[in-house]
Amino acid sequence: MSEAKIREILASCPIAGDGVNPWLFTTALKLHRLGVAPARIEELLEEATSDCGRELRPDEIPRAVHNSAPGSLKARARQRSWPGRNYEQIEAIGLNGISLSELERHSPVQIGPSLNHTEAIIDALFPSNPLLCAGPSLHYSLTRSREAWRGFLARQQFIVPSPMSKTKGVTQDGKLSARSQDNVGPRRFLVIEFDFVETDKNGRDTAAAPMLRRLAAQGVTIADLCAALHAELAKCRPLALVLHSGGKSLHGWYPCPGVEDAVMHRFMRFAVSLGADRATWTRAQLVRMPDGVRDNGKRQRVLYFNPAVANGGEK
Repeated sequence: MSEAKIREILASCPIAGDGVNPWLFTTALKLHRLGVAPARIEELLEEATSDCGRELRPDEIPRAVHNSAPGSLKARARQRSWPGRNYEQIEAIGLNGISLSELERHSPVQIGPSLNHTEAIIDALFPSNPLLCAGPSLHYSLTRSREAWRGFLARQQFIVPSPMSKTKGVTQDGKLSARSQDNVGPRRFLVIEFDFVETDKNGRDTAAAPMLRRLAAQGVTIADLCAALHAELAKCRPLALVLHSGGKSLHGWYPCPGVEDAVMHRFMRFAVSLGADRATWTRAQLVRMPDGVRDNGKRQRVLYFNPAVANGGEK
């Protein structure tokens, strides 16, 4: 086993937003092939991602190591890989698209910043009394009926954008959980997250840095770029809601009840080519709570809201 080869593989870790999660799988696969023990692979991946720019979920590394093991690979269906970012197209949309302030002005329902609107927004997005999974962090969530959540949702940072089928399900590790692929229901909303950074937390330029600097020279901010990209996607699918994460990203909610998953997958692939985070394709993935409160105390404010399209998937 070549220690130099292992270090070379680990040095390729991207920064947050450029595909850390898929990198974990491919890197674990390479290390398995080099004969590295699974426990050691987990240690190496933890070390390599310690400065990637985001906190990894507790199960991310163990799952990547397990799913990339030779025995697991035989049981996995072959999946089409996600496309890379098309920076030329992203930049063109940023230069010619609408700004963040224009997106807010075009909102069919104006959401004022002075009051919290989480309960009313969730009522519009999830009518009746479905089971909803929400929580204050990525590491803790509960599944309760919508009415049981009433009065508490504004305090939650995250929510699963589809109703749950039961209060608990079995995870891939065989454990009972309030959030799993086993207990999430049919996809109701596909949430698209756009987030671009010029440098990582260590001051290194990202792949997007040259484009972002050119856009900034033309007066286009990162928030403006994200708004323009959501407006572009809204030409393909109805857009129900856009919220600001309280950090740097804009999240768009695209309804899909009754729409075939294959149709939404094609839409997601287009979004990923424009820079979207592919992680939100997973139905049980937690996303930012509309008008909820981030852990830094900032509101995840809703900037655009069109409840008229929330319950129908076709444009």
